[in-house]
Amino acid sequence: MRSAVPRALLLFAALAVLSAVVALALPPARNAKADARLDFPLPNGHFYAQAAGGLGGFALVDDRDARLWSAVRALGGVDVVGYPSSRRFVWDGFVSQVFQKGALQWRPESGDVVFVNALDRLSAAGLDPWLRRQWMTPPPDDSSA
Repeated sequence: MRSAVPRALLLFAALAVLSAVVALALPPARNAKADARLDFPLPNGHFYAQAAGGLGGFALVDDRDARLWSAVRALGGVDVVGYPSSRRFVWDGFVSQVFQKGALQWRPESGDVVFVNALDRLSAAGLDPWLRRQWMTPPPDDSSA
């Protein structure tokens, strides 16, 4: 029973990442400058409500655990990664946050973020047949040959 919880969490997180990947194909709905009332500065970051569906919003901050706010600004800000669509959480041992255009993981060893490879995560969760049926995603390369 204990192994079912991490698998369910992995599946939920993988589906959240897939949603973020699908959002890459969509144009941004709003410009941050046009919707200043939906976001505001915080002492160590910024708060965004644009991707919260009217249910509050999500903080993007720098703290002792991760400097996601600085990393997102270095990437080009919300114009590049989209608005935050999740709160921060620990995924595979790394502080992570989902945005409209992808999921980022803070890597303390490099002091930077990496984009999560959503297709690899979904494949690891055993969802290749679903990806093929739903999105016509080709199967991963068999590198054993």
